[in-house]
Amino acid sequence: MTNMVSRTRLHIDGDGIRAVIPAPRHAWMLFLLPLWLGGWLPAGWSVAGELSWPQDAADFGPLLFQLAWLAMWVVGSLWLFGVLLWSACGVERISFAPDHVALVREIACFKLYLLYRPAEISALRVCRSMHFAVAGRAEAEYCKIAFDYRGRTVCFGSGIDESDAFRLVHEIHTRAPRFATL
Repeated sequence: MTNMVSRTRLHIDGDGIRAVIPAPRHAWMLFLLPLWLGGWLPAGWSVAGELSWPQDAADFGPLLFQLAWLAMWVVGSLWLFGVLLWSACGVERISFAPDHVALVREIACFKLYLLYRPAEISALRVCRSMHFAVAGRAEAEYCKIAFDYRGRTVCFGSGIDESDAFRLVHEIHTRAPRFATL
């Protein structure tokens, strides 16, 4: 039996609780997405090259198709590149302070800040997230934390393991009982 080390860093001080949760690392994604992009990028460059030297200006059918395909290629490439970066170096930072709750999602130097009012947060909990079916049964694990905010559910911590999720929720409930499940 190996001793597993937690990937989640938890900081507790007088001002509140802060957690740093790395994005889930999927080896298959880190291996296959660069291969996919390696084949996908030359195809887009080829179409872009054809568009820069049109053969027949009177035939708009193929031109419109190529423009639409190139637009989807750009969106798809950016999305796949973002997924690859998130899996390789993404991190979530959550901060529970008396006056605010902040959720920051980072990929390299890009950050998305989400701020919430503690008075409007309820039902902080560890959620069950369903995964794909394996051998005829659905696999589930406790890997996300969620809370209710203004009629919607906010989820975070996709890279946290079950024990760290329960530990984080327990610490928050201990220090700020108003976030407890109602």
